[in-house]
Amino acid sequence: DEVTIDQTDINTPPGVITIPPATATATVNGTQFVYDGKTTASQASGLQLTLTAGSGTTVVDLSSTDIVVGSDSVNVGDYQYQLSQSGVAKVKQALNTNYQLPSDLLSSLTGTITIAPAQGTAELRDDSFIYDGQTEASQAQGLTGDVTIGNVTVPVILTSADIVVANDGVNVGSYQYSLTNTGIAKLQQAAGSNYQLNASELAKLIGTITITPAASTATLTNTSFVYDGKTKASQAQGLTANVTVGSATVPVILAPADFVVGNDGVNVESYRYTLTATGIAKLQQAVGSN
Repeated sequence: DEVTIDQTDINTPPGVITIPPATATATVNGTQFVYDGKTTASQASGLQLTLTAGSGTTVVDLSSTDIVVGSDSVNVGDYQYQLSQSGVAKVKQALNTNYQLPSDLLSSLTGTITIAPAQGTAELRDDSFIYDGQTEASQAQGLTGDVTIGNVTVPVILTSADIVVANDGVNVGSYQYSLTNTGIAKLQQAAGSNYQLNASELAKLIGTITITPAASTATLTNTSFVYDGKTKASQAQGLTANVTVGSATVPVILAPADFVVGNDGVNVESYRYTLTATGIAKLQQAVGSN
């Protein structure tokens, strides 16, 4: 038998089977660091892009050259970042050749870098003033709270509205004071936006206001009596010490036990006398605690 072969069937080219890349996805993370006054948001560490291709993932570490940060700064706040051209190239190089990313995905990815406030510290200074019989401890002038941020200490002047005094009074003594809500807010404001002061810790701060005794003076009066040959100078009657406290003068009657006479005798003469420990105590008692 004779077989006929069609030449066109022999010259037909082979067919082509194309396997296109599968679609991968990508996400970027956010990160946070504490304000130090030097490090900009774009210098943040720990930034990563995660590629998901099928059931596998690839993590790409991003450096400062791989990102662009809008309004980059060292100050506390949230900063948005996107991939730079260098970052896009790094991601594409890391991607398995069997996968592709949507053309606009990498340019639209946005992550957040947060610079958090640094912790500041504060303390209340002690202060004192002299007793005047009118001014309460809570009315003390010049009270100061010191706010330390980094290596800088900022003094904050406190008014009576900023403090509360336990057992407030005008008398001589030591009084403990703490901050009111107004005072706490004033110190927090002084810390600025890059530092934070914990309100509960500020509420625990204690300072001391001391009201010190006012100065007082004392004078000894002179006296005389007629010679009788028996009575010694130390037996003189009516001796008085005048104690001046503020604008008031208090006379204190002195007994023989309150003073001592130099070269005591009964003869006509002038004799000098000074206070004994008992006399000194009597005058101090007359002055009072203020």
